Amino acid sequence: MERKIVKYGEYVISVDIQKTEEYYKNFLKTDTQANRNFVEYCNTMSEEERVFFRSLAIDPQCCNIEHAGVSKKGDCPCGGYFLFCGDYVEYPPEELITVDALVKNDFEYSRNDNRINIGIFQFDFQVPAYEVNDIPDDMPDGFICVRFWCEHMKWLLNEKPEEAVYEPPKFWEIHRKIKEYFAAKALKKKLIEDEKGE
Repeated sequence: MERKIVKYGEYVISVDIQKTEEYYKNFLKTDTQANRNFVEYCNTMSEEERVFFRSLAIDPQCCNIEHAGVSKKGDCPCGGYFLFCGDYVEYPPEELITVDALVKNDFEYSRNDNRINIGIFQFDFQVPAYEVNDIPDDMPDGFICVRFWCEHMKWLLNEKPEEAVYEPPKFWEIHRKIKEYFAAKALKKKLIEDEKGE
């Protein structure tokens, strides 16, 4: 059994390389636009990002992406999670604050940010011992979940995105729409009056 010790921030993890590789060999990929766009990014990702995935034996192309759509600028922020076989050797303590303590501090609460930033990825290791975590219910025994978020993902596919991000219009766009509405209403009224006159 090939094990490897990796360290990211305050997380020290023993990774089972063989079992993780087997997991990804049998991974069922879902064919969606978001997944295809993510795979497109994986083909060109930086060496720093590749090293992270290799260290945990993760195949980054095996993921079901969650996203809200694509903006007019071509931004496609997305997230998801990866699983790998392993055990935590060390991890940072969970920082929780009670409601009473929050009120006492005038609702100001600062805590250590244990997320790991690599390239465009922001990774968040999920620890089962934490009171608050986001671990999938169907995660196999002996596996660890690492969630990620890519704020600066771009739309890379040649095809038109099926989902668009709702963006509130600028005030001048609203003003233009109102002017167009009243102009159309006035024209319709004039046409009706002209018809009556005839």
